[in-house]
Amino acid sequence: MFFDATELFLGTKYPTINLFFSTICDIKLAIDGWLLSDDNVVKTMTTNMKVKFEKYWDVMNCLLAIGSILDPRYKMKTVQFYYPLVYGDMSSYEIEKLKKKLCDMVEEYEKKSKQSQKVKNSQSSSSLRSPLPKRGTYVDKFEMFMDSNTSIEHKKSDLDYYLEEPLFPRTSEFDILCWWKTNGIKYPILHDIAKDVLVILVTTVASKSTFSTSGRVLNAHRS
Repeated sequence: MFFDATELFLGTKYPTINLFFSTICDIKLAIDGWLLSDDNVVKTMTTNMKVKFEKYWDVMNCLLAIGSILDPRYKMKTVQFYYPLVYGDMSSYEIEKLKKKLCDMVEEYEKKSKQSQKVKNSQSSSSLRSPLPKRGTYVDKFEMFMDSNTSIEHKKSDLDYYLEEPLFPRTSEFDILCWWKTNGIKYPILHDIAKDVLVILVTTVASKSTFSTSGRVLNAHRS
């Protein structure tokens, strides 16, 4: 199990963060199982492992889960499978807490998108000259009517539409970065989130090992 995880995490062709969640959950469940071992050596070793693992699990599991949700082949399925195994009776609460964090993230990115859109609109409007509507027309009322209808019609977010869509077929050749690049127009807010989240590396050991394998070479440009 640790060999497979290490091979995945330290690959030279860096995998995206959506692949890490299930592997980390497998390790957590294995550690919980080893705690019940009759072998005192295994139990003692596992107790020390669990203390360190839980220290990082509390920090990383939410982000890893979000990375998994951004995989259109699984969406919430991976979380719905592993959380009951990991959290037991608290799984429903943890899933809702995860959804709340993801919704907060979507809301934050929506605000950023609206602000940038306002800047673009103000720049474009200043460069274009358009005749002002005549007084006495219903232009202002029409604009108010459109704004009120828009607020009613667009209650659903990108996340809602994304989760309602059918799962993408599970294939080994699937390129998640290419998928989000193609579907960026369909889910613009989630596209921006995926662009930031999916590129997060689970470890930096591989890049550090490059310096170790190259030897301690010192010259004018490197020390």
